[in-house]
Parts: sequence; structure tokens; C-alpha cells
Amino acid sequence: MNEAVKIMDQFFQGMLENNIEQWMTIWHKDAVFEIPYAPSGVLTKLEGDEAIYNHVKDFPGKINFTRFSEPNYYPVEGQNTVIVEFECEAVILETGLPYNQKYISVIEYEDGKILRYKDYWNPLIFIGAYNNEPQAFLKFLKRSQ
Repeated sequence: MNEAVKIMDQFFQGMLENNIEQWMTIWHKDAVFEIPYAPSGVLTKLEGDEAIYNHVKDFPGKINFTRFSEPNYYPVEGQNTVIVEFECEAVILETGLPYNQKYISVIEYEDGKILRYKDYWNPLIFIGAYNNEPQAFLKFLKRSQ
């Protein structure tokens, strides 16, 4: 489990510093990033570190993460898998509105790298940070792909 904690520390630090290149060092080249509850019209699966990078590379110009809560870890016995529960505080730069989200992520890892990341979050909170305009939110996500 220490490996998972180290990975998540780097995950949070990269986002707080808006350092996507550093953030990408925790992803396996064949990683899979899944967003099971993404709204219709948004990708629900990214395969490979290049696809993940292309999805997040513009985040620093769109969203400013200011805080992540202390995460709760729930390791899956006998596997390199952990469930991580955490919260973030951020601001959407285009609207100036807060984006305060709760996440539950299921992370499979190996050798200090994320192999599979399932990201569970509430899209309604993100839409709210876009003045409750779903099309603006979808535009944000589509520009990130």
C-alpha cells in the first residue's frame, strides 16, 4: 500500500503545481483511464499514456486546483489495487466559479505506475462550475481530448 500512497502523493502534487509532465510520470505507457459516469458525448475510456496526456495537457489553463483532502485508502487484499476517496477544491478559470468535488477512484498499479484508473465523480458539480450550462462543460471536456 505504500506504493499507492506514493503514487497518489505525486498525483496530487502534479495537479497542484499544474505540472502535467511530472504528473504523467506516474502512468504506465499502457495505462487505462476510465470515467464510468461521464455525461453522454464524453469519452469514458482513455487507453495509453498518450491519450491520457492529450486529455489533461490543457488543464492548467482551464482549472486551478488549490487543495486536495487527505485521502482515505482502502486496499484490495492480495492485489495491487486500492480504492482512494478524496476531495478537491479548485476554480474553473473560464467562469471563476468553484469546483469542489468528491472522488472515489479505483487504482490498479505496478512498479510505481498506474495501470488502470477508474474515476468516479459527480458531473453535476462540474456543470455547476460552468454556470449550470452543460454545453460549456462538454466544451471543456472536448477541448481536453
